[in-house]
Amino acid sequence: MLDITIDTIKNVMTNDGMFIANYPLSPRKFNFSGKEMFDHFKNHFNTVELIHGSISNPVFLLKDKRN
Repeated sequence: MLDITIDTIKNVMTNDGMFIANYPLSPRKFNFSGKEMFDHFKNHFNTVELIHGSISNPVFLLKDKRN
């Protein structure tokens, strides 16, 4: 389901678009750590930045979708 959600986000983004995603400690639907989620986003987006919180409770800025 995560990859379907990411694909949906990418499909509505323009090439210079940005998306803010949070990964709160609770509730979590996956057993991913914040670092694992960061790495997963890096597989789909050119730019992934931690813009708020901490790596265990992150808010990410995702940019530059990959085609």
